[in-house]
Formats: sequence, C-alpha cells, structure tokens
Amino acid sequence: MRDTGQFMTGVLIGGLLGFAASIMVAPESGEEMRERVRQRAGQVVDDARAEAEQAAVQWRHRASQVVDQTREMVDRSSSVMEQLEQQLEKADERLAELHEKLQESEEETT
Repeated sequence: MRDTGQFMTGVLIGGLLGFAASIMVAPESGEEMRERVRQRAGQVVDDARAEAEQAAVQWRHRASQVVDQTREMVDRSSSVMEQLEQQLEKADERLAELHEKLQESEEETT
C-alpha cells in the first residue's frame, strides 16, 4: 500500500510540474491563464481525491482479508487445542489404568 502513497505523490508532483511548464510557455492573457490554472488545479485535486478513495477501498479490503485470516487461524488453533486436550485426557486415563494394574500386580506378588 506504500506504492499507492508514492503514486499519489507522483501524481501531485507531475501535475505541479506540468502546470509550471504550461505557465512558462503559454501565450495567454492573465485572465485566461488564471482560468486555466483554476481548471488544472481542480483537476489535480479531483485526481488526488480519486486516488485517495481508491487507496481507502484497497486498505479496507486488505484489512477485511486480514481479519478473516485471523479468525480462521483462531478457529484452527481452537480445534487443535481441543484435539490435544482429548488426547491428554486419554493419556491420563491410560496412565491411571496402568498404575492400577501395577498396584494390583504388586499386591499379588506380596
């Protein structure tokens, strides 16, 4: 998204340079030049506004994607945690069974 900011900067700088060049070579009267300057300035502002709006849309879309990916990761990790908890419970049960059998075996030998 940094590219969008650089692009917008380029648009503004290019617009200003174009404007300056047109002033230097224009054989127009002062009133005509001022009108042309107003029109060009308005166009540069409109272009910058459109670029800013497009950048905002792109940022919102990317933010939405990040939120969706984060939710998906949280869901996956929750599922993995549940599976691990179930496996630990089974391991605890199996250990308890083995411990009980070991005690029974020791009692029989004594």
